[in-house]
Amino acid sequence: MIKTIKGDLVKISDETSLFDVYIHGANCQSVMGAGVAAQIARRFPMVYKVDKESKLTPRQKLGKYTSCNFKNSVKHRIHFVNAYTQFTVGMGVQVDYMAIKDSFEAIRTTFGGCKLRFAMPMIGAGLGGGDWTKIKGIAEEVFKHEDMTVIEYDQKL
Repeated sequence: MIKTIKGDLVKISDETSLFDVYIHGANCQSVMGAGVAAQIARRFPMVYKVDKESKLTPRQKLGKYTSCNFKNSVKHRIHFVNAYTQFTVGMGVQVDYMAIKDSFEAIRTTFGGCKLRFAMPMIGAGLGGGDWTKIKGIAEEVFKHEDMTVIEYDQKL
């Protein structure tokens, strides 16, 4: 079962040791100009850099991921994962549910089973225009044996 807390994923990832792996939804065009992706790119430029430097073409990225690891401001080593859950940006539903499942499965294959603590925002349900109930169901199935927490954005915390 996935837990849900309220907070600011970017602030939590930088200023605490609560989680080890942070996953966010990314588009395949290497654009991190809005939403949580923009906040991540500003606070952790290396996360954006690993996306920009990917050898995969935009079409090849869909359903896959890139990642980097580093120590945050409290010296806790974290992994930040760009899950390629939508091909492009724009209005309306951009999120691709199969890409969500495929990227989550690839992430679980790499990071799962290691007693790591995972966190993610409500991937695909904001600017991606997706149905959070459907996306959460995918996450619950894929990460059912992992310690996963969804951080529902609350700027007051």
